[in-house]
Amino acid sequence: MHRAVFALLAIAATPAAAAVPAETKDCLMGSRVNEQRIVDDRTILFREGSRWYRNDLAQSCQGLDPDKSLRARSFSGNICSGDPQVVVEPSSGFTYGACALGRFTRIDAPRPVPRRRRGG
Repeated sequence: MHRAVFALLAIAATPAAAAVPAETKDCLMGSRVNEQRIVDDRTILFREGSRWYRNDLAQSCQGLDPDKSLRARSFSGNICSGDPQVVVEPSSGFTYGACALGRFTRIDAPRPVPRRRRGG
């Protein structure tokens, strides 16, 4: 009984773990970005090597949805906060405008995207 009380007191006296700030960065190396997933009109996930980053746009982006892709407009070869990204329909190449990226925040790997079934 005394051991159980002592253990509870020891746990109660232990300070809570401090919240660890998320790793953020302004740019990703364009040559290392090997996947992007559009979540909605304000959220894009990028995979740089084995690490995933979430990019929350400052404003919603017209035409941006999971069936579209983004084409970077960068002179440095990097994908950076503030860079314009052109929204593109992959099958036709039709463009829907451009959006500026926000900062990149490191996240855990997202769940796999389920494949869409065609037909019926």
